[in-house]
Amino acid sequence: MANKKTCSWTDFLGEFGSALDRWEERIETFKKSKESDGRPPPLIYRPAWDASPDPRHLCIGVGDWSRYPWKAPQEGQKVGILLNNKGAPSPGSARYASICDMVTDLDFAAWPVWSRATADLGTPSELLGRFTLVVEDVSPDSCLGLILFFARSCGVPRDELPAPWIDYARRWEEGDVKTTGAPFESWGALHSALAHSFAPPTDEGSSVPSGGIQDREADLCLTRAWLSCLRFDAAALASSALPNCMSAMDLIVEDQLARGFLNYEQQNYLSSLGEATCLQLLVPMEGIGHRQLMVDTMLLEEEIPDGTKKVFARNDREHTWLHDGFALMALNRPHEIYQGSGNDIVVSADTTFKIELSDLWRALEAREDALWAGERPCDKPRRDMVRGYPQGKRPDGSNAPNQPWFLFPDLSLVAAPKHIFEPSDGASGVLGSRLDWPEVREILWQTYQPMRFLEFDDLNAPEPLSPVRLEVCRPQLFGKEGHSRRRALYRLAWRQTVVCSQAARLSPTAKRCYAALAARGGDFQGGSRPIALVELPQPASFDFLSFEGGFAVVHRNGTVLVDDWRTSKLPDQELCREFELCTRRLAAIAALEVSIGKLIEEQTREMTESVHQLDHLAILDVLTRFKIEIASELTATALQTNDPEVIEFRAVIERRWGMAERLQEAYRNIDRVEGSIRAYSELYTNRRVNQLTVYGFPLVLATGLLALLLPAPDEEHSSYLAEVHWIFERFHWHSFFYFCLFTVVGILLLRYWPRRSAARARWPFVKKLREWLNRSRH
Repeated sequence: MANKKTCSWTDFLGEFGSALDRWEERIETFKKSKESDGRPPPLIYRPAWDASPDPRHLCIGVGDWSRYPWKAPQEGQKVGILLNNKGAPSPGSARYASICDMVTDLDFAAWPVWSRATADLGTPSELLGRFTLVVEDVSPDSCLGLILFFARSCGVPRDELPAPWIDYARRWEEGDVKTTGAPFESWGALHSALAHSFAPPTDEGSSVPSGGIQDREADLCLTRAWLSCLRFDAAALASSALPNCMSAMDLIVEDQLARGFLNYEQQNYLSSLGEATCLQLLVPMEGIGHRQLMVDTMLLEEEIPDGTKKVFARNDREHTWLHDGFALMALNRPHEIYQGSGNDIVVSADTTFKIELSDLWRALEAREDALWAGERPCDKPRRDMVRGYPQGKRPDGSNAPNQPWFLFPDLSLVAAPKHIFEPSDGASGVLGSRLDWPEVREILWQTYQPMRFLEFDDLNAPEPLSPVRLEVCRPQLFGKEGHSRRRALYRLAWRQTVVCSQAARLSPTAKRCYAALAARGGDFQGGSRPIALVELPQPASFDFLSFEGGFAVVHRNGTVLVDDWRTSKLPDQELCREFELCTRRLAAIAALEVSIGKLIEEQTREMTESVHQLDHLAILDVLTRFKIEIASELTATALQTNDPEVIEFRAVIERRWGMAERLQEAYRNIDRVEGSIRAYSELYTNRRVNQLTVYGFPLVLATGLLALLLPAPDEEHSSYLAEVHWIFERFHWHSFFYFCLFTVVGILLLRYWPRRSAARARWPFVKKLREWLNRSRH
């Protein structure tokens, strides 16, 4: 830098703003040009690019230092610029935490090479006009690192560079989003929100770039994002504001856009809480020993990409159980633009908690090796995986994978492998990971699930056994096979000693683990099967009861009773007795429901075949017997304790199993059937009475008239034959005809007169007559 004149920091920022205006003109010119013109783009997005930059490239966050000729470039050799702190040469064994730290280090080994590469470039406009930026992202560290590199290249003294901003970029890059200010006052949060406002649309039906990370439209989206973020950062640096206390710059369009989009991303975060899986996990802490810290964890598939979800999650004290933010986050970004970038699956820890993720990294790598089955490419291993595979080697000395799971040097971040590029086609490749999001979630859960340190005495075991883990405990089944599902009762006792005291905390996730065991019910096949993440019931599906000597978790499939080491003893005998009585009562209700269902089915079939087959009295007798039997069983299974805790336990089981509702519904069904049978019986009787009235009344009346037509026999014809002969001689046959006619007419009148009367009431003449009568009354 000695051959260049000195430039002040303030003058440089003024020149840099003008340079951005000319870079925008270059962007617009490239945008209007055709791809076949061969015009170099101002920026390309290559998150997995690991080659050495050529003289036209300025790489930011990408590139391989092992292939970069920074030690002894050949005479007259022109090289590009490699701004990548990962794997960068540094004094001793130190590493650069950020690009800003690297470019502001006066002793950085590559500066002599870069000085020769930019010897003829003395202004920001010339630098931006010469190089094509090859970028990994639009992070605050990348943008500020580029500005600082240009400043040093233009002769700005090291002591004039903004130290608070450099320190801020380091902390932000290390994952610290708490000491970097509240979201709406944080430069990093505002910068990230502004960058993501230029993300390509991903909604269904919109035009997502078809070429993935190599698409021209995707490059232009990132180019516009870089331009806007560089303008925002330059204005913030010129305002003399502190990066963790940013006030609104009302005259800057980029500031207004950043704050508006930050509001939008805050709303997205609050909406995503309902879709996220929130857990409490036990994660190892840094340092010597086996300290485990329980932290709130969020697992989320990010449907709407944004840059500040981590900021809001880390500072969320309202929606976390420990009220200290989500210290551990696992994000999946399934959109095409992220695939193979290393950012598609990211697990990150809050660095202020001092927890490390090396166990997770080892589990992911072991599973990855198993899936590749010896075919994982390892001919060009990455050498910047300092903590994962030092110098690109496995512990046995063999080559590490070309694209392993990335483990951040401070062990606070694990990211998915990038694309694996084939030698025949350096611009395309296959995904570096064969793990999908559900598998990563499950590996994370099994690695840090909070019950892994607890051991129990299984009180249901046939003989005393050594302490076992939760999933190995055996259930005691109650109820008969047939009408209802058998319920499981687990009886456990904590061991007096626990390796990790944090494991004994009854967090919401621990309660869900006990509920998952109860939800298995009588399914004890493969009893040692670990509790999977997908098995965890939602909190609304079970009840947790705390007793003086332990606790209980009640699920619809079963119950877990746990006796801890507190002084008071859990009344497990009474609890077991009440549990058994509840299962008997539930079985009786289920049997009653089945019996009522069969009765209704049988009677419906008989009524369909023939009404005369119904035995009304027999059905009513059966229903009465049902009532007596269920009343007897309810009496036998009534509450048999005066202990308030046991009474509450019994009430919770009955409510969770819906026993009162099912019993009431069974009684209602009995009443419905009984009412229907009685109503049908009355209808059947009324039909018979109606038949007697219609046919019997005219016949009886006509018979009385017929008696008047028959003369009484005298004493001379007292014998039976003489009486019959006398009647036939004196019988009026024409009168008999009138008798039959009168009977038929009477029957017809009784059958059809009510119907005709109703019809006549609708005749116009009758209506007018009624209206006239009503008017005459008034």
